[in-house]
Amino acid sequence: MRKGIRLGLGLIVLLALATGSAFPAIAQPSPVAAAGGQLESECRNNLSTLLRACQQYAQKHDGDYPDSLDQLTPEFVKSIPVCPAAGRDSYSALSCFDHHPERVVLICSFREHSLFPADYLVLSSERAWETPYAQAADPTECRRNLVSLGQRLEQIKEKEGRYPDHAPQLPRCSCGASVSYGVTTGGTSFTAACPGAAHLAHALAPFSPAVGPAGLTESSMPVNPPLGPQAEAAASRPLPGWMMPATLVAVLCLVGLAAQGYRHHRRRLD
Repeated sequence: MRKGIRLGLGLIVLLALATGSAFPAIAQPSPVAAAGGQLESECRNNLSTLLRACQQYAQKHDGDYPDSLDQLTPEFVKSIPVCPAAGRDSYSALSCFDHHPERVVLICSFREHSLFPADYLVLSSERAWETPYAQAADPTECRRNLVSLGQRLEQIKEKEGRYPDHAPQLPRCSCGASVSYGVTTGGTSFTAACPGAAHLAHALAPFSPAVGPAGLTESSMPVNPPLGPQAEAAASRPLPGWMMPATLVAVLCLVGLAAQGYRHHRRRLD
C-alpha cells in the first residue's frame, strides 16, 4: 500500500512538472503582440496622415470633406496606407464622412491592436483620439438630450421663422463631448448629432444618434468587438501536442491506484 502511495505521489509530481513546462510555450506572445507597440504607433501615424489629407482636401474644396478616402488619392496621398498589423488597407471600410456639419471619423478595422482595454484605433476631426469600447458611452442619455434640443429649436423657428445659426445651450453627449450642430443656408434645416464614434460599442455609426426637423435618426454600424493582442494570441496558439496524451495517461494511472487502494481497504474490512 505504501509503495502504491509513493508511486501515486510521484505521478502527481511528474504531472505538475509537465504542465508547468508547457506554460512558457503557452504564454509566449504572438508576433503581433510582441511588436504591438511599434505597429500601433505606425497605424496611428497612418490615421494622422489621412486626417491631414482630409483637411487639405477641405481647404481646396471650400471647407467640404471628401465622401470617401479614395478621393484623397493621388493628390493628397499617393495611396491609401496599409495598416502594418493587418497587412492591408483597414481604414476605408469603417471610416465615415458627414457634411452637415463637415466632419470625419477615421477608424482602423483591425481588431487586435495592443490597446488595453481592447479597442479600435479611432481618430476624428471633432474629438481627436477616441476609445469607444473602453468608454462605451450609453446612447440613451444622448437621445434624450437631442430630442429636447430639437424641441427648443422648433420653438425658435416658430418665433423667428428660421433655425438659428448657433444653437443655444448645446447639451453634452454621454461621452462628455458637446453635441455638434449645423444649419443649412437660410436656416431652413438643421442637424444636431453626437460627435465622433462615441457609441460604436452600441452598434451605432459615427455621428449617431442625430436629430433634425424630421426628428431623431440613427445609423447602425454593427462591428465585432475588438479582441486585443492577448485574446488573439491565446486563440491562435495550440497547446503542445504531447500535453494531452501525457495528462490522460497520468490521470488513468491515478484512477487505477485509487481503485487498487479501495480494493485493498475492502479486503482488510472483510
